[in-house]
Amino acid sequence: MRSAAAVSPNRAVLAAAIACVLAAAGGTVWAARLMESLGAYRSPLHATAPESGGATGTPLARRVVIVLVDGLREDTARRAEVMPFLDELRRSGAWATMHSRPPSYSAPSYTTLFTGAWPDISDGPALNVDYEQIPAWTQDDLFSAAHRAGLRTAVSGYYWFERLIPQASVDVGFYTAGEDHAADRTVVDAALQWLRTGDAHLVLVHLDQVDYAGHHEGGPRDPRWDQAAGRVDGCSELRLWWEVALPIVRPMIGAYTLLSFMGTWNSFLWPQIILQDERKYTLPIGLANMIGLPGYDTSYGTLMAGTLLSILPVAILFFVLQRDFISGLASGAVKG
Repeated sequence: MRSAAAVSPNRAVLAAAIACVLAAAGGTVWAARLMESLGAYRSPLHATAPESGGATGTPLARRVVIVLVDGLREDTARRAEVMPFLDELRRSGAWATMHSRPPSYSAPSYTTLFTGAWPDISDGPALNVDYEQIPAWTQDDLFSAAHRAGLRTAVSGYYWFERLIPQASVDVGFYTAGEDHAADRTVVDAALQWLRTGDAHLVLVHLDQVDYAGHHEGGPRDPRWDQAAGRVDGCSELRLWWEVALPIVRPMIGAYTLLSFMGTWNSFLWPQIILQDERKYTLPIGLANMIGLPGYDTSYGTLMAGTLLSILPVAILFFVLQRDFISGLASGAVKG
């Protein structure tokens, strides 16, 4: 029969395990209720929107085109080799960096951009929710203001905008549930029709493939991220290969080229076995045959000249590719 002292620790462990399970279950329920509460949040101005503002003067431009690149990081946007056209626009016009309040979810950020207020006032979603649960903006927004002024509006982009923007304020729209490069191609094709005809005065073009690369293709450390940013910027596939992909693989190409050339140029054993014609001998075989000529009459001057010729191409190629060679060898030698 076991003693009470032996039973007591077992009961304590069991009680602690049950308490941990209950605490975890309670925390899960609390977190789920919290997220549901945030998703259902509506601004105190939901039913009492402030009066919309009037016109502020004559238009300064015939048309305004807003290109919204979802998920694009500022450091990527500043890299001229990745986004040269954006860099050209930045140098020729006015630009600024804006900072969002965390958490910077997509739907609240869209709302802030086009209503000018944070979600706690603008009545937009406080976080990303399912498509069916996305509420339309009840406060004044850029598209509603343009529509009141008699301007035609157009939206081409991700299908969340179909729920967010009051469709009574959108004259023509194209929406897609896709997020990759193919989806962006259809978005641009739809917007180009409106831009060519000149029917729309306010056009929103929303591109999502950079955000898609961030979520599904490895993020900023993956070469596909820069490729997505380059495509958004308007780079052709050839330019993407030359200015984005090639600089990434150039160190490996340089190291492989040098090592491959050295292995072929200095090849001795295999050519010695298969070559029967002396006119086709490689330089290492010819130098080896010059050592110990009949009568022990080795021409050291000719031998040294041949040795110099055998070293010279490798030395020249190394000096040309030394930066790529060293970088390529070191690229995979970082621990951690």
